[in-house]
Amino acid sequence: MQTPAMEPALVIAAPLVRPPRSRRAVLTLIIVATFVGETLGSFNTSPLAMLVNPAALPFNALIYGAAAIFIHEVVTRRRLGWASWVLLGIAYSALNEGVGAAQWFVPAVSTLPVGYGHALGVNWSWLPALAIFHTVYSMVIPIVFVESCFPAWAGRPWLGRRGFIAVTTILLGVGTLFCLIPLYQPGRLVAFAIVLALGTVAVWLPAMPPPARTVRVAPSLWRLRWAGFGLQVALFAVLYLAPRLLPPVITTVLVVAFGGWLIWRLRTWTTRADWSSRQSVALITGAFGLTLLLSFIPPVFLTGEGLAEIAWFVVLLRLAAYVKKRPLAATRDAVAAESQQYAPV
Repeated sequence: MQTPAMEPALVIAAPLVRPPRSRRAVLTLIIVATFVGETLGSFNTSPLAMLVNPAALPFNALIYGAAAIFIHEVVTRRRLGWASWVLLGIAYSALNEGVGAAQWFVPAVSTLPVGYGHALGVNWSWLPALAIFHTVYSMVIPIVFVESCFPAWAGRPWLGRRGFIAVTTILLGVGTLFCLIPLYQPGRLVAFAIVLALGTVAVWLPAMPPPARTVRVAPSLWRLRWAGFGLQVALFAVLYLAPRLLPPVITTVLVVAFGGWLIWRLRTWTTRADWSSRQSVALITGAFGLTLLLSFIPPVFLTGEGLAEIAWFVVLLRLAAYVKKRPLAATRDAVAAESQQYAPV
């Protein structure tokens, strides 16, 4: 799994011909971000639920897809680094769960794990937990996946100026409409202010040079697959098991510490000398191992989650075969210099 780093999952040296048009990459990111964050990585909205409520699919596509495109465009245009990735991931979590779903404020119910420290109208431990999940599963994984599918566009902006303005307007408009909902309205307004503040800081942070490569080699592909599986198990344990066993304060500290460790671990891996899209795809594949196993529980499988997880794994295996034949990588600077020759659609 790629991490919130500036270096794309898979980039190529400057080609001799103009890259293909980016519309397919944009559409793919909208679809992948919608299903990875809402269905494949969380079971939050099952395929059956989308059939029962047809409005759920376009609504989720609007929220997840627009945000993923916005983050991709910002980091590629401004050559932003780790800090911006993390801030933008937190900002999206605030938009989704604070402004939209209001999970920041909902008291402990069946959908919220017990022990997430509900005080002063806020679920304090739930805030960093959701930020970790949305940064990794809702934003980073879909972006890395799509860049691996479309190496000719990796590390380059996909939208022209009008397209970027349109996506930004959609996100601001959606956030504004959510703020009009009376339920938890004061909290929604505060959360939206946090979104705007974090987004502004992230966008205007200075561009970062390419991360220095270390002399150490990347872990083997199978080790990365098992590591991805272990990371998902650890994430779900921190999100759902720790709150039932530990006091809220300790849970909050544990969640924040896990998030910091995860950033450090992934950042050190992706600066290894031979890291490329092959390693990223291997890590992503493992990161859905737990949800694949859980999807075979009969009540879960009957919602369509089992078939969706199987289909997703088939796609990941095919992508692994694709990047194996094209293990191309180049520095971020080479891509940045070459990208100036092309005007995104």
